[in-house]
Amino acid sequence: MLAAGRLVGQRDFATLIDTFRRMRAEFPCRPLIPEKGPMRDDLERYVSSVALDAATSLPGWVENPFSYMARAALFVLSLRHEGFGNILVEALACGCPDV
Repeated sequence: MLAAGRLVGQRDFATLIDTFRRMRAEFPCRPLIPEKGPMRDDLERYVSSVALDAATSLPGWVENPFSYMARAALFVLSLRHEGFGNILVEALACGCPDV
């Protein structure tokens, strides 16, 4: 499962991590978030606090996320607000289903 977007409050990655945690009880999944931003340290601490640090990959910002999108089973966009999620269209263009 792939998620992307600058690590800021608008992206609501804490809710996304909670969702991954609940999903892992029934479906094998490994969250991958290749991004950077001012809330990176907060996200790393949160992932560790819910015992997902060994199951979550936070490699940092990547120049070309499309190779990740082409191989991901699912792209998840968690937002509090946004006008239009261009990244959803990019993931679909790579053949990755979106949520």
